[in-house]
Amino acid sequence: MEELLKEILSKLEILDEKVIKLDCKVESFDGQIQNLTNKIIKVDEKILKLDARVSNLETKVASLDDRELNIEFGQKRIEKKFDSLSGQLPDLREFKRSTYDSLTIIKKEVTFIKHKLHQNEEDIFDIKNSLKSK
Repeated sequence: MEELLKEILSKLEILDEKVIKLDCKVESFDGQIQNLTNKIIKVDEKILKLDARVSNLETKVASLDDRELNIEFGQKRIEKKFDSLSGQLPDLREFKRSTYDSLTIIKKEVTFIKHKLHQNEEDIFDIKNSLKSK
């Protein structure tokens, strides 16, 4: 029976050694798990930062889209005004031509009136001189 107890004791010691080795391995695994957990936390933090940056970029893209729509709207307004002006261009040319013609006639008439005024002043001068002489 002593031998049996010795054998059991020997096997218990072997089991204790194996349990100690398993405890060491479990502690090693705990350390590795903790390292992995820390790495996952860092990755999560980086993902949060990237999400914030993506949200910021999305906001900027939306702003650019709004600006593009405003530019397109403004461009269409300018095109409509240009088309309107282009349609009025022949009328404006005709108005310019008739105005130029009218101004030419007015200039000719003013020149004629100046000439006649000068002639009348000479005639009045001659009449006054002739009245003074008499």
